[in-house]
Amino acid sequence: MRAWRLAAALLLAAGPSSAPAPAPARPCAANGLCLCHADHLACDAVPFYRFPDTESSVRHVSVSRAHLGALPDAALDGRRLRTLVLVASHLHQLEAAALSSVSCYILIHFVC
Repeated sequence: MRAWRLAAALLLAAGPSSAPAPAPARPCAANGLCLCHADHLACDAVPFYRFPDTESSVRHVSVSRAHLGALPDAALDGRRLRTLVLVASHLHQLEAAALSSVSCYILIHFVC
């Protein structure tokens, strides 16, 4: 019990963190319906019929509830993405090399 009290006292004595608050997400220059923050792009319920344009600095993309339909091989060419998350994006065609340039990807498909 004493260790817990000592840890709590040290945390209270340290006070609030002096780290700056992160900048808020802003509408992306390439697509104002998506939000950008640093090197992240997030689009939720944006009616896409092709993969969204991204700024060259974007390395992480999350697209959910879009209507992409297909992800052709050339859709991600030149985009050096580290992560790609597609959730409920109505993909019915995913070409063989479409994800070859992405380091890590997550595809979640919901059927209702």
